[in-house]
Amino acid sequence: PHPKINVGMNAVVDNYRVGKILEKQYNVTKKVLGASAAATAMLSLSTQRTIHQAKHGKVPSTPVVPFEEDTEDESLCYGVVEHPINSEPSPATDSESWSVTTVVKIGAAMISLIVRAVERDATLNGAILKIDRAERIEKVGGRYTKIKTGVLGMRRDGVLDELISSPRAWRGGTSADTMPTIIPPKPWEDLNSGAFQMIKKSAIRAKGNFREVEGIFDNGTAKQKEDFRDTLSVLSMLGNIPWTINRPVAMVAHHIWTSDKSNRRDYDTIRNQVGMPSQKSIVPESLQKNEPMLSEPLARATPTETHGSLGPLTVKFSHNASQISPIQKFERKQKDQKKAESERYSLMRDMDYKIHMARDLSQLSEFYYPHSMDFRGRAYPMHPHLQHMGGDVARGMLSFKRAKPLGERGLRWLKIHLANLCGENKISLDEREEWVQRHADDVWDSAERPIDGRRWWMQQEEPFQVLATCIEIRNAEMHPNGPEQYLCRLPVHQDGSCNGLQHYAAMGRDALGGAAVNLTSAEHPNDVYSKVMDRVKAKVEKTATSGEGRMSELASKLLPEVNRKLVKQTVMTSVYGVTWIGARDQIESRLRERGWPAGLERREVARYATDMTMSGLAELFQDARNVMAWLGTCASITSKNWKFEKGGIEIDPEEVDEKEFRKRSFNPMVRTRDVEMCKQRELHSNADREKEEIEWVDDPNLHIGQPMRWTTPMGMVCVQPYRKVDNKKINTVLQTISVDIHSEALPVVSAKQRSAFAPNYVHSIDSAHMMKTAEECIGRGMDFAGVHDSFWTHPCSVDEMNVVLRDKFVEVHKEPLLEKLKAELEERHPHLAFPPVPKFGDLDLEEVRNSTYFFS
Repeated sequence: PHPKINVGMNAVVDNYRVGKILEKQYNVTKKVLGASAAATAMLSLSTQRTIHQAKHGKVPSTPVVPFEEDTEDESLCYGVVEHPINSEPSPATDSESWSVTTVVKIGAAMISLIVRAVERDATLNGAILKIDRAERIEKVGGRYTKIKTGVLGMRRDGVLDELISSPRAWRGGTSADTMPTIIPPKPWEDLNSGAFQMIKKSAIRAKGNFREVEGIFDNGTAKQKEDFRDTLSVLSMLGNIPWTINRPVAMVAHHIWTSDKSNRRDYDTIRNQVGMPSQKSIVPESLQKNEPMLSEPLARATPTETHGSLGPLTVKFSHNASQISPIQKFERKQKDQKKAESERYSLMRDMDYKIHMARDLSQLSEFYYPHSMDFRGRAYPMHPHLQHMGGDVARGMLSFKRAKPLGERGLRWLKIHLANLCGENKISLDEREEWVQRHADDVWDSAERPIDGRRWWMQQEEPFQVLATCIEIRNAEMHPNGPEQYLCRLPVHQDGSCNGLQHYAAMGRDALGGAAVNLTSAEHPNDVYSKVMDRVKAKVEKTATSGEGRMSELASKLLPEVNRKLVKQTVMTSVYGVTWIGARDQIESRLRERGWPAGLERREVARYATDMTMSGLAELFQDARNVMAWLGTCASITSKNWKFEKGGIEIDPEEVDEKEFRKRSFNPMVRTRDVEMCKQRELHSNADREKEEIEWVDDPNLHIGQPMRWTTPMGMVCVQPYRKVDNKKINTVLQTISVDIHSEALPVVSAKQRSAFAPNYVHSIDSAHMMKTAEECIGRGMDFAGVHDSFWTHPCSVDEMNVVLRDKFVEVHKEPLLEKLKAELEERHPHLAFPPVPKFGDLDLEEVRNSTYFFS
């Protein structure tokens, strides 16, 4: 059951996964019994014949013998093995590393055998597995070609319907190697050893660059290895926090999800109200048919001539909304509906996994989430479904295993937590507590009658987390010895205030921007989105009242639409390097939601609003924006290909400002130094290409673009994985498969390296902040969980965690981060010139320690 052969699973993934499983099984057996015995023991004799032929690119011509049948024809076996069966293990029987082609071909052969074996099993009343053939159009070598593809699916018959409808059917989509563990995970010893006791997993989830990071771990300096192990140690600490199911909330979620309509309740409406996906198809019957019912004649597109300065140039067909035929309208609507239905079905299955998984995990007293991290150092639970980084339903059904007394201030933090979950986080902490007191009746009613009561909890932004908190507040206030003695398991969250901008402002010592994101003390929390909105509104009002030209007209139309929601998404994604076009699309989406019809006017207003929003953001975070621009420039210089000309211009970074430097550094002529030997990687063709052999070409005047590489404050070395992807066609016994190959030998994608570096660098800084905070909190005996910029602990530990997370933020940013990065880049690329670090503002980082709303 290990290979995930499910409905809709792409055959490429299946073939490769199954092939890797067989490779591992073969090598384990080979070490113990020798190559011949491994080949014999791996599968039945008939299977060996098929795999041997598949490995050599031959399609088996003889019928396949089912798994449960034996044969006395030993020639089948001896036709496969290279040595006598009784041969002893020898030094030559080391582990083999199969090529991608071999892995995929053997995997396809195995899947073919599984399909054939199941087809012959009469107990299942016919075949339940099938290969769905399909075709897609792909551009190959400048030409559009039909590519045959296949998906390993399941036949829908009476037996399969019964299997899917069984209570345990959800297990079919969950691989055992990513489930929570019932004992503490194995500590991470290196990048490939940890988390699970027997299953091998990697500590870093990344494509393409993993071997680069692994090489640094294996061959780096003693300090690099020690710092890497410190990071892995914190990863192990996060995985050692025990969790349990919050049974009252899980029971309510299960009841809502599994119940049908009754005389008193419409559960479809309730599911929609609490954010659960619909269990019914949203595609109308009229759109499920292949042909529309035409009630009007088909409209024809009319040709229009396009003229230029040299007369008629071309003839093309133009369409407007009135000229689109009913068939085209139907097809567009059908496509949109089918897309929405596909998304609904995926969300429905995911919710089903969560609900049924919570039911099973509730039988355990405790369980654990092994953690891994991405290439930036951000930690994630390895289980993909029911975990604390999931949505509201998953978070509401989880609690810490260890219960701790609320203490003197625990109930206060529970109430503040409830106000935050209800969206009341723009007022002071005392006002949040008072807001909950005013809704005490609703809190108690929600806790005691979640389905039959007033359902106040269902009306909130995070309903299931609100319900969990209401239950805890009610239980604490009913405790016979007072709320201070109540044993609470519920995690309380402390969230950063637009955390990415907090890190940017701290790096640039941006006083104005830092105040907007609560790096300084204030009586009430500052809202950065409202700050940007105020600047945008002032600009628009000024232009509207000028009464001159088209801009004034656009400003007058935009002015009534300017509010916090209009600018929020753009401000939020500015941390992630959103482009002007991306920001324009975001704002245009807000206008569309407000009923603005599609057309030139909406687009022009969106463009104008984008200019004003980006301008206001740049004014508010001037020093932070300089940091972002500097990071992008460094990435562009490192990832591009450079040709140095002898006698080229000598550029002194101390004398050339950034604008002039960028203008000249994008020239082929940059300052020259004693250039170390530069190496150009080129893949061989044909047979050598598969082995990824590399030819090193020495040229002291040539720099081949390199991926951005830097060291985080935790000491972890990060390498951006953005390289070009090679594509290879492999013929298997099932089909021709197109496989994407990620390799360190392929060239980097310079544009992606540049655009992604600033947000990736900031994410590596926030991951270091989280890990340092986790290490200190867990070391002090607290239970801690982190969701990037949201830190969780027991209510009684919130005050102590708040002190720690502020101290660690100041500790991280007291380091000269940008100076260290520049020195690291210059040491690795001595032949390149990098711009000077941008000038800092006058923000005092020590103010963060006294900022109540930095995290709240």
